[in-house]
Formats: sequence, structure tokens, C-alpha cells
Amino acid sequence: NFSAKIVNYILEITQRFRNRFIKTNSLLAVESFKADYLKKKQEVDSLQAKIEILRSGLNGNTNIYISNNQIITGTFNGAKTQDQLELEIFTQRYIYDNNKLQSLMEKYENAQNVYNRPLPNFYIIDKAVPVYKKVHPLIGVNLAIGFFGSLFFITVALYIRQAYLSFS
Repeated sequence: NFSAKIVNYILEITQRFRNRFIKTNSLLAVESFKADYLKKKQEVDSLQAKIEILRSGLNGNTNIYISNNQIITGTFNGAKTQDQLELEIFTQRYIYDNNKLQSLMEKYENAQNVYNRPLPNFYIIDKAVPVYKKVHPLIGVNLAIGFFGSLFFITVALYIRQAYLSFS
């Protein structure tokens, strides 16, 4: 009865520690992905603002805009080559960073789903129950094991003694 209580207690404690461990790790993952996502979002927003400033400086062409990952551009007549090159560089960085931002957003959402999902318990078929069947030692089997074990030990000891005496 006592051993069944011990096993059930150990299973209960293990389940609680496992749940706390998984929840803590999930929360750390959510916070980490959230920080990465927010940092990358600031970078993308900054790039978008720089692109819009550069575009407005190139002959005041306002019909060029950013829509999701699509950047609609045109040719700028009379604009400096350096400004056009800088705009193209920022545009490519924006596309790359925006794709990374989408990836980080998916990871963040997956981590939140894992954190909010209920944790499954251990799969236990039956709880430990005490066995009330009495157990008695088998005296005949124990005597036979003791007799043959002693016989084997004495035979090995005599063989080693005989081998040692024949060497000397």
C-alpha cells in the first residue's frame, strides 16, 4: 500500500514539474520571438520611411508606393543616379527584411499557439494499486541455489589450489 502511494506521488510531482518546465520554456520562446519580431518591424518601418523620403525627393513623384512585398516603382527623369541607386538598395533591403519579418511573425504566432495550448498529461493506463497477494519465500529453491552455488565455488577454489600447487 505504501509503495503504491509513493509511485502515485512521484507521478503527480513529475507531471507538475513537467508542466511548469514546458510552460516556462514556451513563455521564453514567445518573449524571444516577440522581441525579434518587434525589432525587425521597427527596421522595416524605418526602411519604408526612408524609401518614401527618397521617392518624394526624386522629382516629387508620389504615385510610387509600397504594397505588401510589392514595390511599385517607375523611372525618374532628371533624378540623380546616386539617389536612384540608394533608392534601389533600400528597396531591395526592404523586400528582404519584410520577408524576414513575415517569417518571424509566423514563428511568433506558432510559439503563442504552443504556449496557449493545454498540455497533455502523462499517459497512464492505471494508477498504482497495492497488491494484497501474500508472498512467501521458496525455501526449496533457495536451498538448491545455495547448495549448487557452494558446490561450484568449492570446485573452483579446489581447481585454483591444485593449479597453484602444480606450478610450484
